[in-house]
Amino acid sequence: MKYDVIIIGAGAAGLMAMKELVEAGRTVCILEAAAIAGGRIVTLHRDDLEEIVEAGAEFIHGDLPLTLQLLNEARISYTKVVGEMISVEKGIWQNDEMHDSHWAQFTEQLKKSGEDITIRSFLEKYFGSSEFSGLRRAVQNFAEGFDLADI
Repeated sequence: MKYDVIIIGAGAAGLMAMKELVEAGRTVCILEAAAIAGGRIVTLHRDDLEEIVEAGAEFIHGDLPLTLQLLNEARISYTKVVGEMISVEKGIWQNDEMHDSHWAQFTEQLKKSGEDITIRSFLEKYFGSSEFSGLRRAVQNFAEGFDLADI
């Protein structure tokens, strides 16, 4: 068979691209290395564990109605969970891992700044002193962990 487009990866972006292209009348082939579609969306239900285990994405975010529509159309199951984010830093449980004491100041400066610069440059420019070392680490951990972005 001949395809107009071949998409590599049946994760969220690949599934969305396929949906848009098919709706536009294109013939699409989507290739996925894993046994199931969904990319990092992998929920394990095991008999030997009391709770479910997320082996992929920590959570599904974004435009939730659209995301859920895509999951349903691709027949990818998901489990709704509720709770709060908790992390451990140097052996101490943290309820609010990203919120350094300077976090409010950081977000306020983000709102004021109209510059298009990297996160690293922004931190160096506005929060470069040693007083903000914890904030810089928290922002970097957030960007690289949550957004998978190199600051």
